[in-house]
Amino acid sequence: MKILLVIARMNKGGTSHYIYHLSKGLGKEGVENLTATGFVEASEIEDPRLTEIPYIRIQRLCRKINLFNDLRARANLKHVIRSFQPDIVYSHTFKAGLLVRSLKLKIPVVHAFHGHLLTEPVLSTFALKVYRLIERFLSKRTDFFVTVGQNVYTELLSAGIGKKVQHRSISPGVPDNFEQLSRSIPEKLGDFADKKVVISWLARLAPVKAPQRVFEIAKHFPDVIFLIVGGGELFNELSQSLPSNVKLLGWQNPSLIWSASDIVISTSFNEGIPIALIEAHLAEKPIVAMDVGAVSEIVVNGKTGFLHSKFDYDFLASVETLVRSRKLRRQFGQEGRKHALANFSVEQLVKKHIEIFENLI
Repeated sequence: MKILLVIARMNKGGTSHYIYHLSKGLGKEGVENLTATGFVEASEIEDPRLTEIPYIRIQRLCRKINLFNDLRARANLKHVIRSFQPDIVYSHTFKAGLLVRSLKLKIPVVHAFHGHLLTEPVLSTFALKVYRLIERFLSKRTDFFVTVGQNVYTELLSAGIGKKVQHRSISPGVPDNFEQLSRSIPEKLGDFADKKVVISWLARLAPVKAPQRVFEIAKHFPDVIFLIVGGGELFNELSQSLPSNVKLLGWQNPSLIWSASDIVISTSFNEGIPIALIEAHLAEKPIVAMDVGAVSEIVVNGKTGFLHSKFDYDFLASVETLVRSRKLRRQFGQEGRKHALANFSVEQLVKKHIEIFENLI
């Protein structure tokens, strides 16, 4: 069985994490696979783990829409498919899915939805309508859909994209590397010894993730240190107006961040299933998050953290509750770890994919 995975670019984030662990897991199970990918844009960082899996570059392929480059990328992708001769082509993200399914392949095509583009708040109403129409058309050239999150699955069906028998929700696989974390503040992050609590935010610095909301929260908790971790288009803008109790760290080793943290927050307008929150729960950290996308599949409200439909006083009140109660932080953290171990293993990620591939072949 030979699987070709296609993605526009392997920028550091949840989708590249998903593909990396799937590729490694398939290889361990004897499934030959190759990841075809393009290039990251200037404001992004490529996932350094790309070199650890079999991959090939698709020239001219990137996230940005450009008719000339996209047609060249399509031709390059077609050449790779002819050369590799896969049994299945498995596309990820909109651009890759569009190019793959425009080729009218005679082998099964699987496409994965990693987020909630059908309700993307940064897109106009017109753009969303166009996106839905394109996906409905492309669904006729898709043999199977993988959704990263049950909520994404529900969204697609309600939008008329595919049929029930064509869909399966498969959660990310996150290795458990966080069991023996120390609570001591890592020296690399600075001296926070005089602070009672450290709250972390880890994601791509993009408008949809709403990192500016961390500044608003920090104003209400002057004795708490806030860590904003990640890179992206908003990095320079954020660095120019940092409150005194907020540190902007760029991308860091997650283990380093979780070992320094007491609480984790997520302020996004929209999400798929954020890997960072799964890691935080594996590291026994309680979470306060916006109830968007599939976040509710990670955070169990009132048991492993708090979820909020609005960014308002209640969100701040939940943060304050955890800041004041070390006992509740420990309780939520322990329950969060149990939940993450039960639902987000690499083994389930690989097993479910192999079942789909074997059935299609």
